[in-house]
Amino acid sequence: MGQLTKILFLGFCAGERDLILQWAETGELPTIRSLLAKGLSGKSMGLPGFLIGSTWESFSTGVTPAKHGIHCWEQLRPGTYDMFRCYTGENFKHEPFWDDLSRAGLNGIHLVEWGAHDAQYGFLTSPPSLAKEVVARFGSHPWRENCDAERDADDFKSFRDCLVRGIATKAELTKHFLRQGGWDLFAQVFTESHCVGHQCWHLHDPTHPWHNKEMARFVGDPVKDVYVAIDAAMGKILADVDDDTTVVFLAGHGMGPKYQAQFLLDQILLRLGVAKAPKADPKPQLPPAHTLVNKLDSALAWGWQQLPGEIRRSLKPASLLD
Repeated sequence: MGQLTKILFLGFCAGERDLILQWAETGELPTIRSLLAKGLSGKSMGLPGFLIGSTWESFSTGVTPAKHGIHCWEQLRPGTYDMFRCYTGENFKHEPFWDDLSRAGLNGIHLVEWGAHDAQYGFLTSPPSLAKEVVARFGSHPWRENCDAERDADDFKSFRDCLVRGIATKAELTKHFLRQGGWDLFAQVFTESHCVGHQCWHLHDPTHPWHNKEMARFVGDPVKDVYVAIDAAMGKILADVDDDTTVVFLAGHGMGPKYQAQFLLDQILLRLGVAKAPKADPKPQLPPAHTLVNKLDSALAWGWQQLPGEIRRSLKPASLLD
């Protein structure tokens, strides 16, 4: 082992607190159970009134969306009712904490979107040359597509298996750089828990309207499988950490079923008489170019996600499948 890593941060993206505590207590998440027994703990939650789009941005800046400007992956353009695809890098109004750490001379490297939920830019590193080393040694994450898709039972099993393999490889990637030592802060976030929560909650939760008993018996509980895999990965990582390293574990904003009908809001407001339908323009004009581009981007992204996995894979360039 190299020099001491001072602080190790491990993130469990969208980890559902109640499930984590339940499975830690029953011994199915032994690593987290050990952390809870040895350290201080408290309940975490997402920002009140917000969904996931601003969670990690608020964590990385220490300020609310009112100051950093990121509310969702798609949001209103200020002063208009136009929606636009909000890329964090182009719209961030507040620096993340690692910029301050770098200016202070603390030692670190930066790897982003090697297997990420809500990926925006693809796999990037700082310094850029590090990307080739990572890909040569560990390859790409086993799941290279958008998590959202229609799936049958076999697809769900394959999806779960890819996430579990990605977790194991991410642990090896983490250990590789952690062993180099001398890090003032080393952070790793497992986002596979976010993907599996969105796509497989109905298989985990027998009270969910979409729960299918036969499919659940065939597939199992992908949510639990991924949580167990992350716990095991964390255990392997912590085995390479000195006793004097401060370990911080964050479960994130949680996960659960989503029951909503916001698509009815327009009709509700109209029938309550608190809103008026827009008047028809006698001379309709094309919307601004940026609006058309954003709408096309959203439509293409949605359409791509609806295609079966086999078709999406067949349409991808060979270079992206290697």
